Formats: sequence, structure tokens, C-alpha cells
Amino acid sequence: LTNVDFINVERNEFSVFQNYPNPFTAETNINVFVPDREKYTISVFDLTGREIVSYENILDRGLHNFTYFAGESKNYVLAVKSEKHYQNLLMIQMGSSKNTASELVYNGLSENKTDKDLNSWELRGKKSQFLYEIGDQLKFTGYVNGDYAEITETPSESTTYTFDINNVVPNAPVSSPPSVTESQITWSWSSVDGATGYKYNTTNNYNTATNVGTNTSYTQGSLTCDTEYNLHVWAYNACGESSVLILTEETVDPNSSFECGDTYTDCRDGNVYTTVQIGTQCWFAENLKTTQFRNGETITNVTGNAAWSNLSTPAWCHYENNSGYDASYGKLYNWFAVEDARGLCPEGWHVPTDAEWTTLTTHQGGVSVAGGKLKETGFTHWNSPNEGASNSSGFTARGGAARYDNGTWTNNHPSISSFIKYGGGWWTSTQFGFGAYWRGMAFNIESVARDTYDKKFGYSVRCLKD
Repeated sequence: LTNVDFINVERNEFSVFQNYPNPFTAETNINVFVPDREKYTISVFDLTGREIVSYENILDRGLHNFTYFAGESKNYVLAVKSEKHYQNLLMIQMGSSKNTASELVYNGLSENKTDKDLNSWELRGKKSQFLYEIGDQLKFTGYVNGDYAEITETPSESTTYTFDINNVVPNAPVSSPPSVTESQITWSWSSVDGATGYKYNTTNNYNTATNVGTNTSYTQGSLTCDTEYNLHVWAYNACGESSVLILTEETVDPNSSFECGDTYTDCRDGNVYTTVQIGTQCWFAENLKTTQFRNGETITNVTGNAAWSNLSTPAWCHYENNSGYDASYGKLYNWFAVEDARGLCPEGWHVPTDAEWTTLTTHQGGVSVAGGKLKETGFTHWNSPNEGASNSSGFTARGGAARYDNGTWTNNHPSISSFIKYGGGWWTSTQFGFGAYWRGMAFNIESVARDTYDKKFGYSVRCLKD
């Protein structure tokens, strides 16, 4: 108690009157006197500064009445402002509210008074006095986050009182070292005195956070490697929640020490590729299997023949729509996927140009014999006789076939029901007219073919290191 004074409210003074009742259980009344017609914003905040509800409108001169229906918080700050005026006050909720959400309802002008009436209005031009005489006993009540303490004294002079209120909102947790792998983060935080539990969320939203009870860790799995993640954590007790702790961590990059010849992990989907150094070039030694562009956006899987033949946008498929071919032969892509600026190969890799393919075949002795040096040996992924195959380069080309621009698998060939193991085709990134350059190999020749095909064809893709 520092002083006892008068409350003087003049006739034309902007005023926000203390809500009543206060403390309140579920709802409370608010009166605001507006001296001039003006745009006002009436907002209710919790003690963390989070806005709970707000009302904005142009208010005429007079006493305006609102009803506030409380939600889950215990203490609130009411703020009323316009271009000319600002005032705030504390509103205290005691007990439990049955309201599912907070609401601020405007009830209108309390009375439709004229200026003449306002001259005699009991709230204007008068002094409201707190009557006190030395020797009177006073009860002081202090409130903190829904809890309170009382002091009864008979003060005779200005005095400072300290309220002993033990139950308060807990402090925010402090981060502890996490455990991190390529696909998993175990987040950890400190225990907090006075907290009865903890919640976490991947976004900064306490209302939708997951309750982990008294646990001070959470394991987040199925993550993308080499990617930054955030976790938001709160401590809580019966009085409310703490301020938020924001944890930030990056999953492990499996390719941080990559050298050509090592396996390479595509963090988009977790596919792991063998690689091979051939001359000055570093190649994937497998066909691409991704269903995503470099930025994570999905490439469409198109299965129907008619739908494929009408495409002018990126697409992929398995040969004969058989996903069992994926591990051995990868996927087939139209050239619209190859040319897309979002990037078909992983970061740091690209679809080779026509000239880069020529560099490869030249290094293998020229197109007439390069096929044998690039093809995998044996008959698991090639038909007999797999002419000239030695795979001396380590490129490991396989007969993954193709999809025709009309969407069929064999172009209605009269005697061949499937071209798998017959031949393989690989796109380049070099356009030619309405099509693009391609390289092909077959089971019965040791050469490498070079030609151009319509962009609607589906061929395999190899990635080359930048």
C-alpha cells in the first residue's frame, strides 16, 4: 500500500473502467467511455503477450459495454486503444470456466444520453473516493496466474506488502544435447521446478501440442537426412504454461565425406546409389529411382497409356507399371521431368548432356565398342548373348527397356510381349528440335546408339557429378 487517493474522471476523459466482477469465474463486464467518435481496438491478451480475442470498430461518443467470456488462461490483460488513446488493465479469473474458447462480445452503448444528460452523469465530473480512516482494518488480496494470497492489516502509513504465492507458472525448459542420426532426432530438455509436465509441437502452438507427461525427451523419426528441424517445448502446471523453448537441429548428412566410388544417399527419399569414377567423370552406377524433384515436390506417376501419350508435364513410371522392376532397373521418366528447372538429380548432380555422354563413350574406345564395356555381364538383366559385355567401366548398364510416346510398352510389336532385358535407353539433357538426344544399348550388340526421340518417351536416367 503506497497511498490512498481519489479517482477523478472528467466529463470528456477517455476511460476504461475496471471489469466487474473481478476476479471472475466465467464472464465479466467491461465498460469503456469514448469521448469522441473514433476507431478503437479492444484486445485481450494472456500474460505471455499472446492475443486471445480482439474487437475493432468505430465507436460513437458514450459508454460502451462489453462482456468477456474467459477461456483456459487465468490472468488477462485488457488493452483499449485508438489513435489518440490507450489504456490497459488486469483481469483475473478464478476457478474453472466451462467455456471452450474465449469470446469478447460487444453489447452496445449502455445508455443513449445527450450532452445535457452527460453533464449530470454520475460517472462524469465527480470524484469517487476510497474511504479510509487510521485504525481501519484492510484486507489485501494478491493474484498471480490464478493463485492468490491474502494479507489483513491495519496500516497507519504508506507500507509495502509482499505476498507469498508459491504456485506460479513454471520457467521455460533449457535445451539438453540431442541425439541425432540421418533420419531421427531425440530431443532433450531440462526438468523445471514447479512443472507437472511438458508438451511439444513442431509448430509454435501450445493449444495443439502433444503432452509427454513428465518425460523430458522426445524421439522424432522418419526424417529427411541433411535437413533442419525445429521443436517447440513448454513446461506446464495448474497455473499455466511457460514461455516456449525452441529447439533447432539438423539431421546428419550421410554424404559429408563422399568420394566417387562411395555409395551416395539421396536424402529426398533415402535411396542409396553406387557410384563409379570413369575417366574424369563420376557417375551413378545405377538408374535413378526418385519420385521427387530436388526441392521435394512430387513427380507424377502416370500409368495409363492414353494419359501418358497426352502428357506435356513431368512424369515417371515403372516398366509395365511393375514396381518389382524398381530395384534392378529404376524408373522411366519422360523428358519433361529431365528438363524441369526443379532438378531431377540430387543436389550436386545433374542429368548429363549429349556432349558428356560422348565423353563417356569416347573414353571407352568409341561408340562401336563402348556398349560392351558399359553393360553388366551375365544374363540376369540382359537376354543372351549380351554381346561383348564386360562391364570393364563399372557403369553396369542394364536392359530396363522404355515406354513409347503412345504410352505402350512394345509399340504393339507382333512377336515381343516385353522389352525388358532386350535393351536400355538413357536420356541426355540436350534438346534437339521437338525431342531430345538419347543413348541406347541392346542385348545383341556391343555398340552404343545415339539418336533423338520425342519428349513423351519414357527412358532411364543416370546422374553425373557436377
